[in-house]
Amino acid sequence: MAALSKAVQKISGSGLYPAMLEALNDTSIEALDQLEHIELAKDGAKALLIFQLDVAPVGALDALKQLLTESGARQINVTDDPVYATKIIKIRQDYYQAEAAYGRLVVEDIAVPLSKLPDLAAFVETLQFTTPVKVFLGGHAGDGNFHPNIAIPKDVTSIPEDVEAAIHKIFDFALSVDGTISAEHGIGEIKHAWITPKLGADVVAIQKKIKADFDPNGILNPGRKI
Repeated sequence: MAALSKAVQKISGSGLYPAMLEALNDTSIEALDQLEHIELAKDGAKALLIFQLDVAPVGALDALKQLLTESGARQINVTDDPVYATKIIKIRQDYYQAEAAYGRLVVEDIAVPLSKLPDLAAFVETLQFTTPVKVFLGGHAGDGNFHPNIAIPKDVTSIPEDVEAAIHKIFDFALSVDGTISAEHGIGEIKHAWITPKLGADVVAIQKKIKADFDPNGILNPGRKI
């Protein structure tokens, strides 16, 4: 994923503008192979990049292939067949379903500057757990948005301490490189303690005032921290 992230950096700075740059790590590929009965990892691939060019000027595909090859791509497949393209996009859409086969998913959502994306990928790989878990990494590489998802045992009723500690380490890392702890999924209970350090007390106060104005009776999402 670190090598893939470097390739994404090169693509971003190349003048090519893919409409899609989706990334999946080795455990995600393994999960998709199991679900879809395919062989994404047959060549020893450790990461997958799904890209789409809505407009491809003369030479664009050759330039993109060269960038990917120089970044260590083992296999590059390009198609203009809409049926085949739909199948490829479905692989990404089935990402969460494939992972959920390994346990209850704890889904996280962070983003970092593209220059820090390889560092984020490398950092997630260093995380260690005492609980038997499966860690996945994927997301929208083009805008630096990765989802570190962790499958915990299905019979575990609450998030294990080591998993929660790992998630907080990921948040801390994201903030340390000028990233964000929430790119698109919003704020859940795990992230609640990080809101004020990220946004500042003034912004949090404004948000609480807006909530109070629109929900004076406290009927929207009752019982949750604000």
